[in-house]
Amino acid sequence: MKLGGIPLKEVLFQRCDSALLGAFLFVAGSVVSKLSSFVLNIYLAKKIDPELFGIGFVSIALITNLSQSLNKKCFRRVALSEPIGSVTEESLRRANIQSSINICWLSIVSTCILSLILSLIWIAHPPSSIILDRGLVRQFNISVILTGFSSIVESISEPLIFNLIRKEQVFLRSVIEILSGTSKSILLMSIVMFKSSNLDILYYSIGQFIYSLIFLSSTLFACFKTFGQTKEIILLPRSLGSSSKFQFFLENHKSILKQQILVSIQSTVLQETDKILVLHLFSAKEWSDYGVISNLANIITRVLLAPIEEISAERFKEVKLETNHNKSLSHLQTNLAPLRELLFFSTSIGFIAICFGPPISKSLISILFGPKWVRPENIQLFSANIYTLGILSIHGILETFMLSLGDNHQISAYRRFSIAMYCMHVTFMLVFRSGGCMALLISNGLVMLLQVFYYLSFIFSLINPVLPNQEPRKIFHSFLNLLVEKGSRRIYFAFLFGGLIQRCLIHQIRAYSELKKLIRNDFGELLVSSLIALCSLIISIPSILQILKKSHTDKHK
Repeated sequence: MKLGGIPLKEVLFQRCDSALLGAFLFVAGSVVSKLSSFVLNIYLAKKIDPELFGIGFVSIALITNLSQSLNKKCFRRVALSEPIGSVTEESLRRANIQSSINICWLSIVSTCILSLILSLIWIAHPPSSIILDRGLVRQFNISVILTGFSSIVESISEPLIFNLIRKEQVFLRSVIEILSGTSKSILLMSIVMFKSSNLDILYYSIGQFIYSLIFLSSTLFACFKTFGQTKEIILLPRSLGSSSKFQFFLENHKSILKQQILVSIQSTVLQETDKILVLHLFSAKEWSDYGVISNLANIITRVLLAPIEEISAERFKEVKLETNHNKSLSHLQTNLAPLRELLFFSTSIGFIAICFGPPISKSLISILFGPKWVRPENIQLFSANIYTLGILSIHGILETFMLSLGDNHQISAYRRFSIAMYCMHVTFMLVFRSGGCMALLISNGLVMLLQVFYYLSFIFSLINPVLPNQEPRKIFHSFLNLLVEKGSRRIYFAFLFGGLIQRCLIHQIRAYSELKKLIRNDFGELLVSSLIALCSLIISIPSILQILKKSHTDKHK
C-alpha cells in the first residue's frame, strides 16, 4: 500500500523525503485530532450537568495547560536547537544528543514539580458551588490528582518524541496524536454510556489519563520500531564525557534555556490569563458557558486558521530575504504577494463567519449542545465570539509576518507592547467584572484590534521608504493595494450581500408562524443559511479563480 507514491511502511517508520507530503499529513493529523476532541466535548456537554461541566473542562483543565506549559514552548525547543558550529566528530555529536536528552528529562522534572504544586493549590481551594457536597468535593480531589498524574505520564514521552523528531518522523507523530485523541474520545464516550453513577467532574481527568497512557505507549512502540536494535537511540539521562566535573548540559543549551524559559513563562501567562480570570472572577455556571461557547467558536480557529498561520511562517521567511534586497514599489508588490494571499484566505474565513454566523447562533447551540444550553446570554456570547473571530483572522497572519521580518529591537518593542496590552486587559476585567464572560470577550477584541493596528504600523514602517512622497490619501491607497488582493472586494461584497439576505430570511421565518411551520426546526434555518452561503460562493468563483491564477503567475515570474 502506498501513500502519495511512497510505501506506507516507509512513511510510518522511515524518514520521508517528501516535505510537502509530510507537512500535509502533519496538518491533517492535527485537524483530525482536534475534531475528535471537539466531538467529545459536544457529547459530554449534552450529558453532563452544565454547572459541573465547567469544573472539569475549565478549572481542572487549567492544571494540564500550566503543568505542561514549559514542555513544548521551552524544553523541547531547547533540546532541538542546533549546536553552535559544525559537529563532525561522533563523540561531539553524541554529546549534543545526550545534552538534549538531559533537557528532556529536565522537562519531566519540571512537569512533576508543577503538577504537584498545582494539585495542592486546587485541592486547597475547591469551587464554592460544590463545597457543601462531600461527594462532589471528593470527586473533585480525585480528578485533580489524576489530572496531575496524567501530565507526568505524558511528559515521560519527551525523550521519545525528541528521538522521533530527530529522525524527521513527521507523519508518525501525527498518527500517534490521532490514535491517542480518537481512542480517548471513543473510550470516554463508552464510559459515559455505560456509567452506573454520577462521574461528571471526573470525566475530564479520566479522558486525560486515557490519552496520556495511549500517547506514551504508542510513542514508545514507534520509537523502538523506528530505531530497532541500533545503539543510536539515547533515552536515559547521564553526564557528558568522563571528566571529574559532572556536566549535564552543553553551553549553547544552557544559554538558550536561560533565554527561552522567560519567554515561555511570559507566553503561558498571556495565553492562560483568560481562564485564570474566569476562575477567579466568575461562578461555576459562567465557567461552563465559557468552556462550551469558546470551544464551539475556537474550533474554526484551531482547524482552519492555525494551519494557515503555520504555512505563513514558512512563506514569510522568503519574504524577509527578498524584501531586504529589493527597494522598488513594483518589486515590493511582488514580494508581499505571500502576505496578500494568506491574508486573503484567512480574512475570507473570518468574513464568512461574521456574515452568516450570528443569525444562526441559536440554531447551532441547540443542534450541537442541546436545549439546556440555549440561553440568551449564551447566544449573545457565541455571536460576540464570531465577531472576535473576524479580528483574529487578520491578527494571526499579521503577527506571524511581523515576528518573521522584525529584527531583535522590533521584537523586543513588541513584547513590551504585549505586556502593556496584558495589563490593560486585566485592568479592564477587574473594573468590568460584573459584565461576566461578555466583558472578557470585549476586552479580548479590543486588545487584538490594538495589536492589529500595531502590526499595520510595523508593515508601514517597513515599506514607507519605498512609497512615493504623495498626499496621505494616495499613500493610504498605495498601502492598501499592497495588502489587499485585487478582486477580493467583489468576493467580500458577494458574501456581505448573501449575509444580508440570510438575516432578512431568518427574521421573516421567526416572525411569521406560517414560515416557521414550513421550516419547522433549527435544521431548517441552518439549511437555508447554507444554501445562501453556497450561492454566494458560486457567484465568487470567477474572482477566486482570477486570484489563484494571478498567484500562480507571480510565482513563475
